[in-house]
Amino acid sequence: MYYELYIDVLFLENLILDYLLLCLVRRILGCFTTKRRIWLAAFLGSASFCVLCWFSLLGTAPGMLISHLGLSVLMVKLAYRIRGYRLLLQAVAMLYLCSLLLGGIVIWMQEQLGDHSAPFWVLAALGLVLLNLGMRMLFTFRRKRAVLCQAVLLYRGSCRKLTGLWDTGNRLYDPLHQKPVSVVEKRMLEPEIDQEELLFPIPFHSVGKADGMLQAVMADYLTIEMEGKTYLIERPVLGLTEEPLSGDGSYNLILNPDLTDR
Repeated sequence: MYYELYIDVLFLENLILDYLLLCLVRRILGCFTTKRRIWLAAFLGSASFCVLCWFSLLGTAPGMLISHLGLSVLMVKLAYRIRGYRLLLQAVAMLYLCSLLLGGIVIWMQEQLGDHSAPFWVLAALGLVLLNLGMRMLFTFRRKRAVLCQAVLLYRGSCRKLTGLWDTGNRLYDPLHQKPVSVVEKRMLEPEIDQEELLFPIPFHSVGKADGMLQAVMADYLTIEMEGKTYLIERPVLGLTEEPLSGDGSYNLILNPDLTDR
Protein backbone atom coordinates (compact mmCIF):
# COMPACT_ATOMS: atom_id res chain seq x y z
CA MET A 1 0.00 0.00 0.00
CA TYR A 2 1.34 3.42 -0.90
CA TYR A 3 0.19 7.02 -0.98
CA GLU A 4 0.67 9.62 -3.68
CA LEU A 5 2.08 12.79 -2.15
CA TYR A 6 1.74 16.05 -4.01
CA ILE A 7 4.52 18.17 -2.56
CA ASP A 8 3.02 21.45 -3.79
CA VAL A 9 -0.34 20.72 -2.13
CA LEU A 10 1.41 19.61 1.07
CA PHE A 11 3.47 22.81 1.10
CA LEU A 12 0.46 25.06 0.54
CA GLU A 13 -1.68 23.36 3.19
CA ASN A 14 1.11 23.51 5.78
CA LEU A 15 1.91 27.11 4.88
CA ILE A 16 -1.66 28.29 5.49
CA LEU A 17 -2.15 26.22 8.65
CA ASP A 18 1.18 27.31 10.12
CA TYR A 19 0.36 30.95 9.43
CA LEU A 20 -3.08 30.75 11.03
CA LEU A 21 -1.74 28.86 14.07
CA LEU A 22 1.08 31.38 14.55
CA CYS A 23 -1.45 34.22 14.35
CA LEU A 24 -3.57 32.50 16.99
CA VAL A 25 -0.57 32.02 19.30
CA ARG A 26 0.38 35.66 18.82
CA ARG A 27 -3.09 36.71 19.95
CA ILE A 28 -2.96 34.42 22.99
CA LEU A 29 0.50 35.47 24.19
CA GLY A 30 0.30 39.10 23.04
CA CYS A 31 3.66 38.91 21.27
CA PHE A 32 4.72 41.87 19.15
CA THR A 33 5.44 40.94 15.54
CA THR A 34 4.42 41.70 11.97
CA LYS A 35 2.48 39.70 9.39
CA ARG A 36 5.60 39.58 7.24
CA ARG A 37 7.56 37.79 9.98
CA ILE A 38 4.72 35.33 10.54
CA TRP A 39 4.48 34.56 6.82
CA LEU A 40 8.26 34.06 6.68
CA ALA A 41 8.17 31.69 9.67
CA ALA A 42 5.27 29.74 8.17
CA PHE A 43 7.07 29.55 4.81
CA LEU A 44 10.29 28.19 6.31
CA GLY A 45 8.39 25.78 8.54
CA SER A 46 6.33 24.39 5.66
CA ALA A 47 9.32 24.23 3.30
CA SER A 48 11.43 22.40 5.90
CA PHE A 49 8.63 19.91 6.54
CA CYS A 50 8.35 19.23 2.80
CA VAL A 51 12.11 18.66 2.57
CA LEU A 52 11.88 16.08 5.36
CA CYS A 53 9.04 14.35 3.50
CA TRP A 54 10.91 14.47 0.19
CA PHE A 55 13.94 12.66 1.65
CA SER A 56 11.76 10.26 3.71
CA LEU A 57 13.22 11.45 7.01
CA LEU A 58 9.99 11.79 8.98
CA GLY A 59 10.12 8.17 10.15
CA THR A 60 13.69 8.43 11.43
CA ALA A 61 14.82 9.64 14.85
CA PRO A 62 16.62 12.75 13.50
CA GLY A 63 13.62 13.60 11.34
CA MET A 64 11.23 13.24 14.27
CA LEU A 65 13.43 15.47 16.43
CA ILE A 66 13.72 18.12 13.73
CA SER A 67 10.02 18.09 12.80
CA HIS A 68 8.61 18.02 16.35
CA LEU A 69 11.08 20.30 18.12
CA GLY A 70 13.43 22.06 15.74
CA LEU A 71 10.79 23.39 13.37
CA SER A 72 8.55 24.59 16.21
CA VAL A 73 11.38 26.51 17.87
CA LEU A 74 12.49 27.89 14.50
CA MET A 75 9.00 29.16 13.61
CA VAL A 76 8.34 30.65 17.04
CA LYS A 77 11.75 32.31 17.23
CA LEU A 78 11.39 33.75 13.76
CA ALA A 79 7.73 34.78 14.03
CA TYR A 80 7.92 36.56 17.40
CA ARG A 81 10.49 38.85 18.92
CA ILE A 82 10.91 36.73 22.03
CA ARG A 83 13.60 37.32 24.62
CA GLY A 84 14.21 34.72 27.27
CA TYR A 85 13.84 30.95 27.37
CA ARG A 86 10.70 30.92 29.49
CA LEU A 87 8.56 32.85 27.01
CA LEU A 88 10.07 30.84 24.15
CA LEU A 89 9.02 27.60 25.84
CA GLN A 90 5.57 29.03 26.51
CA ALA A 91 5.16 29.98 22.85
CA VAL A 92 6.32 26.55 21.62
CA ALA A 93 4.02 24.80 24.12
CA MET A 94 1.08 27.00 23.06
CA LEU A 95 1.79 26.25 19.39
CA TYR A 96 1.72 22.51 20.15
CA LEU A 97 -1.44 22.87 22.22
CA CYS A 98 -3.26 24.76 19.47
CA SER A 99 -2.09 22.19 16.90
CA LEU A 100 -3.35 19.28 19.03
CA LEU A 101 -6.67 20.99 19.69
CA LEU A 102 -7.07 21.77 15.99
CA GLY A 103 -6.30 18.15 15.10
CA GLY A 104 -8.87 16.92 17.61
CA ILE A 105 -11.52 19.28 16.24
CA VAL A 106 -10.84 18.17 12.64
CA ILE A 107 -11.04 14.47 13.58
CA TRP A 108 -14.28 15.12 15.47
CA MET A 109 -15.82 16.89 12.46
CA GLN A 110 -14.71 14.08 10.13
CA GLU A 111 -16.42 11.52 12.40
CA GLN A 112 -19.59 13.58 12.54
CA LEU A 113 -19.78 14.11 8.78
CA GLY A 114 -18.83 10.54 7.87
CA ASP A 115 -18.95 9.91 4.13
CA HIS A 116 -19.97 13.53 3.54
CA SER A 117 -16.72 14.87 4.97
CA ALA A 118 -15.45 18.09 3.39
CA PRO A 119 -11.87 18.58 2.11
CA PHE A 120 -9.20 18.80 4.78
CA TRP A 121 -8.46 22.50 4.28
CA VAL A 122 -12.16 23.34 4.74
CA LEU A 123 -12.32 21.36 7.99
CA ALA A 124 -9.07 22.95 9.17
CA ALA A 125 -10.42 26.44 8.50
CA LEU A 126 -13.64 25.65 10.39
CA GLY A 127 -11.58 24.11 13.19
CA LEU A 128 -9.50 27.26 13.53
CA VAL A 129 -12.67 29.34 13.72
CA LEU A 130 -14.03 27.12 16.50
CA LEU A 131 -10.68 27.14 18.30
CA ASN A 132 -10.50 30.93 18.09
CA LEU A 133 -14.03 31.26 19.48
CA GLY A 134 -13.14 28.90 22.33
CA MET A 135 -10.06 30.96 23.18
CA ARG A 136 -12.13 34.14 23.18
CA MET A 137 -14.60 32.57 25.61
CA LEU A 138 -11.72 31.45 27.82
CA PHE A 139 -10.23 34.96 27.84
CA THR A 140 -13.60 36.46 28.71
CA PHE A 141 -13.98 34.02 31.60
CA ARG A 142 -10.46 34.77 32.78
CA ARG A 143 -11.09 38.51 32.76
CA LYS A 144 -14.21 38.02 34.87
CA ARG A 145 -12.10 36.16 37.43
CA ALA A 146 -9.20 38.59 37.20
CA VAL A 147 -7.50 39.61 40.42
CA LEU A 148 -7.76 43.25 41.40
CA CYS A 149 -5.24 44.65 43.87
CA GLN A 150 -4.27 47.95 45.43
CA ALA A 151 -1.09 49.67 44.34
CA VAL A 152 0.83 52.75 45.38
CA LEU A 153 3.03 54.44 42.80
CA LEU A 154 5.79 56.95 43.53
CA TYR A 155 6.80 59.02 40.53
CA ARG A 156 8.87 62.23 40.60
CA GLY A 157 8.05 62.77 44.27
CA SER A 158 4.30 62.35 43.76
CA CYS A 159 2.40 59.46 45.34
CA ARG A 160 -0.56 57.91 43.53
CA LYS A 161 -3.00 55.27 44.79
CA LEU A 162 -4.08 52.99 41.97
CA THR A 163 -6.22 49.91 41.45
CA GLY A 164 -4.32 47.29 39.49
CA LEU A 165 -5.43 44.32 37.40
CA TRP A 166 -3.16 41.30 37.76
CA ASP A 167 -3.16 40.21 34.12
CA THR A 168 -1.35 36.97 33.29
CA GLY A 169 -1.70 37.83 29.60
CA ASN A 170 0.47 40.94 29.89
CA ARG A 171 3.92 39.92 28.60
CA LEU A 172 5.21 43.34 27.59
CA TYR A 173 8.93 43.90 28.06
CA ASP A 174 11.09 46.96 27.67
CA PRO A 175 13.53 46.02 24.87
CA LEU A 176 16.16 48.43 26.18
CA HIS A 177 16.22 47.67 29.93
CA GLN A 178 14.82 44.11 29.71
CA LYS A 179 12.23 44.87 32.39
CA PRO A 180 8.56 43.80 32.56
CA VAL A 181 6.21 46.61 31.54
CA SER A 182 2.95 47.44 33.29
CA VAL A 183 0.39 49.73 31.66
CA VAL A 184 -1.13 52.75 33.38
CA GLU A 185 -3.57 55.42 32.30
CA LYS A 186 -1.52 58.48 31.40
CA ARG A 187 -3.85 60.84 33.27
CA MET A 188 -2.87 59.18 36.55
CA LEU A 189 0.68 60.56 36.24
CA GLU A 190 -0.09 64.00 34.88
CA PRO A 191 1.10 66.70 35.18
CA GLU A 192 4.35 65.21 36.58
CA ILE A 193 5.32 63.49 33.31
CA ASP A 194 8.60 64.86 31.99
CA GLN A 195 8.83 64.50 28.20
CA GLU A 196 12.61 64.27 28.45
CA GLU A 197 12.33 61.17 30.66
CA LEU A 198 10.20 59.18 28.23
CA LEU A 199 11.84 55.86 27.42
CA PHE A 200 12.21 54.12 24.10
CA PRO A 201 8.66 53.32 22.82
CA ILE A 202 7.41 49.87 23.82
CA PRO A 203 6.00 47.72 20.97
CA PHE A 204 2.75 45.94 21.78
CA HIS A 205 -0.02 43.88 20.24
CA SER A 206 -3.61 43.67 21.42
CA VAL A 207 -7.03 42.62 20.21
CA GLY A 208 -8.38 45.36 17.96
CA LYS A 209 -4.94 46.86 17.35
CA ALA A 210 -2.51 44.71 15.41
CA ASP A 211 0.70 46.60 16.18
CA GLY A 212 1.33 49.70 18.23
CA MET A 213 3.83 51.62 20.31
CA LEU A 214 3.49 52.77 23.91
CA GLN A 215 5.33 55.68 25.42
CA ALA A 216 6.92 54.60 28.67
CA VAL A 217 8.45 56.09 31.80
CA MET A 218 10.41 54.62 34.68
CA ALA A 219 8.89 55.38 38.09
CA ASP A 220 10.67 55.44 41.45
CA TYR A 221 8.78 52.72 43.30
CA LEU A 222 5.66 50.61 42.95
CA THR A 223 4.05 48.86 45.92
CA ILE A 224 1.49 46.11 45.29
CA GLU A 225 -0.81 44.62 47.94
CA MET A 226 -2.38 41.35 46.86
CA GLU A 227 -3.68 38.29 48.70
CA GLY A 228 -2.20 39.38 52.01
CA LYS A 229 1.28 39.99 50.56
CA THR A 230 3.10 43.23 49.79
CA TYR A 231 5.54 43.56 46.91
CA LEU A 232 7.95 46.46 46.44
CA ILE A 233 9.31 47.01 42.94
CA GLU A 234 12.12 49.47 42.36
CA ARG A 235 12.30 51.47 39.14
CA PRO A 236 9.27 49.84 37.42
CA VAL A 237 8.68 50.54 33.74
CA LEU A 238 5.20 51.88 32.96
CA GLY A 239 3.61 52.07 29.53
CA LEU A 240 1.29 55.08 29.14
CA THR A 241 -2.10 54.83 27.48
CA GLU A 242 -4.39 57.71 26.63
CA GLU A 243 -7.56 55.61 26.80
CA PRO A 244 -9.21 54.16 29.93
CA LEU A 245 -8.10 50.61 30.65
CA SER A 246 -11.43 49.59 32.16
CA GLY A 247 -14.84 50.36 30.73
CA ASP A 248 -16.37 50.61 34.20
CA GLY A 249 -13.39 52.32 35.84
CA SER A 250 -12.70 49.37 38.15
CA TYR A 251 -8.93 49.57 37.52
CA ASN A 252 -6.45 52.01 36.01
CA LEU A 253 -3.29 49.90 36.01
CA ILE A 254 -2.51 46.57 34.30
CA LEU A 255 0.29 44.78 36.09
CA ASN A 256 2.84 42.49 34.50
CA PRO A 257 2.95 39.15 36.42
CA ASP A 258 6.73 38.97 35.96
CA LEU A 259 7.07 41.85 38.42
CA THR A 260 7.04 39.34 41.29
CA ASP A 261 8.46 36.34 39.41
CA ARG A 262 11.87 37.91 38.90
